[in-house]
Amino acid sequence: MDKLTRNILGQTVFATLEKKTTTGRVLAIAKIGDKEQVCFQTTDGKNGIWIPSFALVDREKWIITESQTELIKEKQKTLTTSVTKKIETENKQSKSVKEAETEENALVLGKKKAAEDLALMVTSFDSLLENFNQKVATDIESMNKIIDDAKILIEKTTNDIQKLGKNHLQIVNEYLNNVLSSINNLVNEILQTIQNTWHESLRESIALIMKNSKLYFDSAKRKIDYLKKTYPTESNHSLAQRLTNHLMFISLKSGIYGVKINSWETITSLSIKLDLIEITTLLTKLIYGISILHGFDEFQSNTEELISILALCLTFDTLKQLGLDSLIQSLKVLYPVAMTNTIVEPMVNISVNAVSNVALFQLIGHSSYLYYDIKANKSDNPIISGKAYQQFTTEIEGYLDGLLNEKDKLSEIVKDILQINKKVKALA
Repeated sequence: MDKLTRNILGQTVFATLEKKTTTGRVLAIAKIGDKEQVCFQTTDGKNGIWIPSFALVDREKWIITESQTELIKEKQKTLTTSVTKKIETENKQSKSVKEAETEENALVLGKKKAAEDLALMVTSFDSLLENFNQKVATDIESMNKIIDDAKILIEKTTNDIQKLGKNHLQIVNEYLNNVLSSINNLVNEILQTIQNTWHESLRESIALIMKNSKLYFDSAKRKIDYLKKTYPTESNHSLAQRLTNHLMFISLKSGIYGVKINSWETITSLSIKLDLIEITTLLTKLIYGISILHGFDEFQSNTEELISILALCLTFDTLKQLGLDSLIQSLKVLYPVAMTNTIVEPMVNISVNAVSNVALFQLIGHSSYLYYDIKANKSDNPIISGKAYQQFTTEIEGYLDGLLNEKDKLSEIVKDILQINKKVKALA
C-alpha cells in the first residue's frame, strides 16, 4: 500500500479542510489500522491537528511505492530534451532513490539487530534458569538490593507530585517548556511527540524525574560500578544488555506480584499493571547507565538528552504498537471513530502486556546505546539534525518490528523470568 515518505515532514503543503484549501506544515505521520493520518499545523507556534493524509492536495508527490524504480523510469520519459534540465532532474531522482534505499537499509538493519539481541537475551535467561543454584539466587538477590535505590527515588517523585497540588500540570508544562526551549535547533518531531502525543501523566512523570536527575544519575552510576566489578571482562555492549535485563526483570517482578498464571500458554496475552513512576524511573536509570558506559560518566544536567531519547522512541506509532494507548493524549478527540472505546485520564498505574514490557525495555536499551554511540563518534545528532533523526527513527522502527515479530521468544523470556522469580522466593 502507498504511504507518505518522511521527506514531507516539516514541508509547507496544501490541504483541503472543510471544503477550503489551506496552507500548513506537516509535523508528524501516524497510521491507525489502515488509515494514514498527518498532524497539520496551520499557524506557526500552535499545535497541529490530525487529518487524513488524502486531504493533502499534492499527496501523490510525497508517496513511496514498491515500484519506485518503475516510477523513476516513467518520469524520465517525460523529461525535456534540455541537457541542463535533464541533468538536474536525474540528480533529484538519484537522490530520491538513495534516500529510499537508505531508509530501507535502516529498517533491515534494525530488524537484524533485534533478532540478534533477542537471541542473546533468550540464551541469557535460559542459561540462568538451567544453571540455577544457591549462588545464582544470591547474586540475583544481591542485585535486587539496588531496587532500594529505585524505591527511594519513586517515593520522592510521588511526594513531589503531591506537593505541587492542584496546579501540578501547569507547573510541569512550564518546566518542560523551559527545558525544551533551551535546546538549539531541536527537531520539530521530537517537540510534537512530547507536546501533542504524550499523555500529561507521562510528561509529568518524566518532568519530575528530570528535576531530580542528579539523584537518578548517581543511582545509575552505582549500578554500572557494580556490573563492572562483577563482570570485569565483559564488553560495554554486554554490560548494557545485562543492565537492560536486570531493570526489565525488576519491572516484571513488580508487575506480576499477585498475578496467577494458570498455564504457560497464557503468557503471550498476560497483562500486568505497572506503576508509571516506577517504569519511568527504571527507564531513566537504563538511559543514564548506558550513557555512563559510553564514557559520559560525569553528571552535566543534560536532562534534554533524557527526554529527547524517550521522545525518539515513544512516538505515537510505537506507543500504539506496544499497546500503551493510555499514554497517548486525547485519543478520543483526535480519532473519535477509531478510539471510541479508549478512556484516557490521569493515571498512576498502567496496564501493559508482559511481552510488550520486555520489548519496551529492549527498545529503550538499544536506542540509548545507538544514540550514545553516535554521540561518542561525534556524528550528526538525531536530536538536532532532521536527516539524522530520520535515519535514527527508521532504524528503531525496524528494531521494534523485529522484536514484535518474535513474540515466541519474548514469551519465552517472560516465562523464564516467572520461573526464576519463583525459585528465588523458594530459596529466600
